[in-house]
Amino acid sequence: MGEHSSHRERATLDMLRALGGSSRTAELANALNVSEETVRRNVKRLAGQGLAVRVHGGVFLTAQNGEPAFRARLNAQKGAKRRIGQAVAAIIPNGASLFLDTGTTSIYVAEALAARKNLTIITNSLEVAWRLGRDAAHQVMLAGGALRASDGGAYGAEAMDYLRRFTPDFAIVSVAGITAQGFGQFDAAEADLGRVMLAQARTAIAVADATKFERNAPISLGEPGQFALLVTDQPAPEPIAKAALHWGVDLHIAPPKLKDAK
Repeated sequence: MGEHSSHRERATLDMLRALGGSSRTAELANALNVSEETVRRNVKRLAGQGLAVRVHGGVFLTAQNGEPAFRARLNAQKGAKRRIGQAVAAIIPNGASLFLDTGTTSIYVAEALAARKNLTIITNSLEVAWRLGRDAAHQVMLAGGALRASDGGAYGAEAMDYLRRFTPDFAIVSVAGITAQGFGQFDAAEADLGRVMLAQARTAIAVADATKFERNAPISLGEPGQFALLVTDQPAPEPIAKAALHWGVDLHIAPPKLKDAK
């Protein structure tokens, strides 16, 4: 930050880092013992300097070189994401085939899936491939394409063409925002890959922790009814729960305690 940045802006930035790189506005205001309006003003200034990104109801840190922001998001809501991962792993049978994307929740899904047997995983994520490819019990198919340093994902036409070769049992898509209008992403390349996965897989599962509820990620993944299931860690707000019922998307709440994978 510049030398003229205020003490409150510095405090806001430091608290965001302490909270894992992302936070709801109300949570940040409570942690700093200031009003939400003060937080919004400070976040606006941080966003103007390229240090943070404002989203509906919250904020997350940007990267200085890509990597810190991804690691911050990976560590944010870690317990919830790990529970979601184990809940998804309980749904996926041994011997299944599946897509996994580069989202941070998908990485916790990959971690939990390591206990399964004879899976075929198709992914554009180096992180997912590394976590599952070390076990000879699984076959990992890694998409090529332009590698993005910020998240270790392969993107572009080559990656999408590769994914279109497969019709797996499941697609597991880590979504950035969920509203009563549907599921969205902030990143166009991630959204493009997600649409391919949804079109090719037999069953699609959205994964997202509760901080994604009522977050307006502006790039739509298409018809929300493409998803059979949303796995999350807390009950959805009423407008989203009603919308999910209308879409035909089942809401699955991860158990509150982690269990050893079978």
